[in-house]
Amino acid sequence: MSVRERSSAPSGKPDSHPHGAGAPARHGGLASGMTLRAVGLGLALSAFMAWWVVHSAFEAHSSYLSITHMPMAALFPFMLVVFVINGLLKRFAPTRVFTAPELIIIFFIVFTASAIPGWTFTTYWVAVPSIPHYYANSENRYVELFFEFLPTWLIIPDERRAVHWFYEGLPSTGVIPWRDWVIPMSWWGTFFLALFFASASLMVILRKQWIERERLTFPLARVPLLLVEEDESGSVLPRIARSKVFWYGFSIPLFVILWNIASYFDFVPPIRLGGDYRIPITLAESFPPIQFKINFAFIAIGFFTELNILFSIWVFFLLATIQIGVMSRFGIPKTAEIVTAQHLGGFFMFTLFGLWMARRHLYDVVRKAIGRGHDIDDSGEFFSYRTAMAGVVFGIVYMFFFLISMGMSLAAAATLLATCMLLFLGVTRVVAEAGLIYLDLPYNAHEFTVFSFGSANLHRADLTILTLSQTFSRNWRTLGMCAMAHVNKMGDEIGGARRGIFPVIISALLMAAVISVVYTVFLGYDTTGADGFKDAFGNAKRGYETLATWINNQTQLTGGEYLGLGIGAFIAWLLILAHHNFHWWPLHPIGWAVAKTWAIGMIATSIFIVWLIKAVILKLGGTRLYREAQPFFIGMLVGYVLGVALSYCVDVIWFPASGHIVETW
Repeated sequence: MSVRERSSAPSGKPDSHPHGAGAPARHGGLASGMTLRAVGLGLALSAFMAWWVVHSAFEAHSSYLSITHMPMAALFPFMLVVFVINGLLKRFAPTRVFTAPELIIIFFIVFTASAIPGWTFTTYWVAVPSIPHYYANSENRYVELFFEFLPTWLIIPDERRAVHWFYEGLPSTGVIPWRDWVIPMSWWGTFFLALFFASASLMVILRKQWIERERLTFPLARVPLLLVEEDESGSVLPRIARSKVFWYGFSIPLFVILWNIASYFDFVPPIRLGGDYRIPITLAESFPPIQFKINFAFIAIGFFTELNILFSIWVFFLLATIQIGVMSRFGIPKTAEIVTAQHLGGFFMFTLFGLWMARRHLYDVVRKAIGRGHDIDDSGEFFSYRTAMAGVVFGIVYMFFFLISMGMSLAAAATLLATCMLLFLGVTRVVAEAGLIYLDLPYNAHEFTVFSFGSANLHRADLTILTLSQTFSRNWRTLGMCAMAHVNKMGDEIGGARRGIFPVIISALLMAAVISVVYTVFLGYDTTGADGFKDAFGNAKRGYETLATWINNQTQLTGGEYLGLGIGAFIAWLLILAHHNFHWWPLHPIGWAVAKTWAIGMIATSIFIVWLIKAVILKLGGTRLYREAQPFFIGMLVGYVLGVALSYCVDVIWFPASGHIVETW
């Protein structure tokens, strides 16, 4: 059976238009947006965003603002510019209004930088190298088990109490020992730069394949593109916000959040929708619970996802839940692990098949990079294909030898890197096609490496370095790969040359990294200590507990899990063939690939709700009603983002250090 390339949104589907109601005005394309004021404002907002994410999590103990693939930390500053700053300029200085390309440049900068601060990345960067010296004791025997394999140049030393003070708070007469942090954090920084450059280079290489050949829909890109649409009405509001439907959508999440803010003061009982509110529903004994949870942000953006993808995700999630329950009732051990492996196999097959589909394009790119091909043009990319190929090769080679210098064996290092890049690429592809803002890795690369070899077959040095690799192998935001893919899409919609933009993005990333790392370290010393920090600190601590388990107990994939991997890959292959050859086929392979990721379990009911809403709209009014409904869902997202920001402000003023979580998984 032949497989032919097929658009993710074939002509005739309501999603086939790039962003619904019309394209933004171009005003000369992206190059015209590279103004000093746009770049300056983008960098300033990135600096604020990096501080805000850390402050909200560790000082205010409020929302986690950077965890999603379209994070609140990027959306709120951008919406502030679109609605407030640009609105004021339209009213009082109409000749100084930010154009659509300028607004998109601002979004590029803040959005890409948002992959850095907080739980997604820098918290692991700070936590993983600092945990061993503080939590080692005679009971867990960390010193005896693995301390000799810790590379001292990557671990925060504790000779001057740098680590203990960080986790317990600085004494009144103490001085923050910044020097003890500089060398380890700088060395880690070189690894992360190599990883980001390799990831960004991959996105340059795959842009034409994903956007021009396969025509992936990129639902997340619709949000900024719709918000910057312009016309000649002279209104202070963006075009989409002049619809009454927009304000209906805007009012729903904002009302719920404002009501719940009032409940902080015990004025009213809370409305248990959104935020961290969820109700576990169990279908039967031994079945895992389904979390009933309303997620306004996902419902808003999920409306732009293709109907068959939404349908496939909740159907396969439900089938996975039933499969685990039935297998458990029959007494089969490790049922959840087997089913997880099954869908992981599907995820790997989906990702690898995407690369196979791109083989002709990749061949053309390689020929262009070595100067033997002239059939493909790279003048519209962020940088040339030759630079991109060099970036991929240099980045991977540097990371490989970095891991070797840490003490890892050749086989373990190669497996870790290959798994990590495959997972990052797969997540990026899924988000580009499905718009799943809440999507984590189906498996952490370092854990998959251990289970593949078996902990008994790996040296303790390998196990130790694999645990240290949590700094990047847990990164579900793919360290900017996913952001760069969406930047590519938005750049295509605006049009114009992209050269010169990438250095600005790199500058924003570096600035966000420095600010978020320095501020996280500062808060550890300045408050009662990082021992009270949550999110990634807890995960990283459990990572070292798992390391001790790996050393003390033989751990590897069971025969059932290996069988699950194979069966899952085979089912994914069948689904891919059906999807590409039968237009009537209702099940998308993405649904199979992601059905058992943890984050999908948190939004499964919201996926069903938005699928049902969209299906009814298309049934009743077709494409016309679908387009008319888009402002409602953009309004819902804007209202939710504003509500999250208002809740944070209330926490800072009235509930310092004991805030309320609105935005979370």
